[in-house]
Order: sequence, then C-alpha cells, then structure tokens
Amino acid sequence: MTVLSAKRPKRPLSSHRTYVKDWDWDPHVVPCTRIDAEDLAQMAESMDEFAVYQVGPNTLPSSEVSRITEPLRALAWPDRDLLTDPKELRRILARQLTDRLARLKIKTGRHVLAGVVLRVEEGNERKLLVLVIASGRVESCDLELIGRQAAA
Repeated sequence: MTVLSAKRPKRPLSSHRTYVKDWDWDPHVVPCTRIDAEDLAQMAESMDEFAVYQVGPNTLPSSEVSRITEPLRALAWPDRDLLTDPKELRRILARQLTDRLARLKIKTGRHVLAGVVLRVEEGNERKLLVLVIASGRVESCDLELIGRQAAA
C-alpha cells in the first residue's frame, strides 16, 4: 500500500518589501539585505552607531532585541583600550552573535536584514548601521526613513 501525503505549495523565499519609518534626520532610502553573523560582525566594527527597526505586526520585547545589540555594541568599541586580546574578544563576540541570531530565527521565525547610511553632521561623516528585524520570508527590503517633519 502506498501512502500519499498532501504537500503544501512553498512560498517564495526571495521576498522584497518596502517599509517606511520616521526618524530625526534627513530622509534616506536604505537597501537592506539578509546577512550572516560574520559579515554583520565585520560591519559593526566599522560603524559609528546603529539603529534597530522592527517590522511586522508583533514586535519583540526589548530584552530579546538587546540580546542581538549587546555583542554589536561591544564589537564597535575601539580596541586600543582593551586589556584582552582583540582578536580573541572579536571571535567570542562573533560566536555570541551567531548563537543569538540562530536563536532569534528558531524562537520567533525572524532574522536580521542590514544596510548602511552615511550621515554628515557638522562636517563629519558618520556611518550608521541599520538593522531590520523582519519575518523569515523577507530576504531584502528598502527601508524608507523619512524626517519627522515630513511625517507629521
């Protein structure tokens, strides 16, 4: 006897979305893509600051988001004041980030998309890492950041 199983049609994984968020500076459109933990760690080391945006109907508690942002903040520290070996610290933080991103995917079905914005403040260029916590089906997005004055 042959057993037949009903198969569900698979949804396409390569899904692109556009999200609109307001912020305090000049408008930007930030293309964000899915990124692995190692690349995210390298990006965090070269950034001046970062911002996290959640998209979708159910937002995560801040404690869950901070599990991802804590290693990123530590990676962004200048290594000239460290007492430990910077390479060893980076390896530990990258491993923590890998574990926490995997836990985020398993626990909530979401993952992180990343993009970069260059801002000029008082003649200084600052790099802002933009993180978007999105559904597992979203592979890339355009995050349209509009100034609060335009949003009002």
